[in-house]
Amino acid sequence: MEFLATHDELTSLPNRALFNDRVRQAIARSSRSESMFAVLFVDLDNFKVVNDSLGHAAGDELLKEVAALLREVIRVADTVARFGGDEFALLVEETTAGEADMTARRIADALAHL
Repeated sequence: MEFLATHDELTSLPNRALFNDRVRQAIARSSRSESMFAVLFVDLDNFKVVNDSLGHAAGDELLKEVAALLREVIRVADTVARFGGDEFALLVEETTAGEADMTARRIADALAHL
């Protein structure tokens, strides 16, 4: 039951509620240790076109592929969540601005080749 309440049914990624809880925890940790974290958002452009032209089953498959790709691109300690629809969010902990930028670039490159 807890898993269903905290994870997206389609992708099995953490949902918005769990992601927000992890961000709150990261804020608390960073205030104690002065460590940095980054929050990145990914929104799939023109996703509605996929659903409208190929059907919702194709859209669901695309969302699953994007979820798997995002899991591969981030570190195990980081969090990728599905916010809903075609929106994803990533929490990159113990990072610097430069490392967060590199993570964002890796994500963009990976998505461009999907």
